[in-house]
Amino acid sequence: MLNKFFTGISLKVWMGISIVLMTICILLVITLSNMAPRIQVMPQLFRQDAMSANQFVEATAINRSVPLKERKLIDEMFVRFYLENRYFYVPDAGELQYRYGRQGPIARLSSPKVYSAFLKGKGNYAEKAKSDSHTEVVDILNVRRRDNVFTVDFDIYRFMDGRVAPRGTKRATVKIDHNWKRRSFGRDFANPYGFYVISYDETSLQKRK
Repeated sequence: MLNKFFTGISLKVWMGISIVLMTICILLVITLSNMAPRIQVMPQLFRQDAMSANQFVEATAINRSVPLKERKLIDEMFVRFYLENRYFYVPDAGELQYRYGRQGPIARLSSPKVYSAFLKGKGNYAEKAKSDSHTEVVDILNVRRRDNVFTVDFDIYRFMDGRVAPRGTKRATVKIDHNWKRRSFGRDFANPYGFYVISYDETSLQKRK
């Protein structure tokens, strides 16, 4: 009888200790979760052909609440992106159609007038690409801003037959605006900020010594 009595007491004691320990663990978890840094989760949608050139679409949007300093950085980022797409050239009709076509980044980031002038200067680029063997890239040297007008100096380089040849230095004057109706969350997330170029001019500069 005494063995059963002490056994019952022992079980109750261990159950009590277990409950206390579990309570302490729960309190520790709650305390640590409140003290730890908050983790922000950005929802993203990926296409099935993730290995293609298509970029991901971010479900969280850029909006008017972005601080002024950050908006200026975003504007400069888009100006750089815009120029790189205007002058980046590869002899691949599909790639050029993506960049220069009416659903590409240049069209989405340009006013209709600016985009129309751009296309006129390209001619039949898809057919021409079949006989080309060179590529061209842009090296942005300097970006200055006054109000909504950017002045950008940049070099153009041509790669052909294993050699690199400078193609000259240019200065672009890019006037921008924002229109929230132009925001695009398409397959390449080209214009989430409503950014677009309303005026574009360029001049050639003397080669740097």
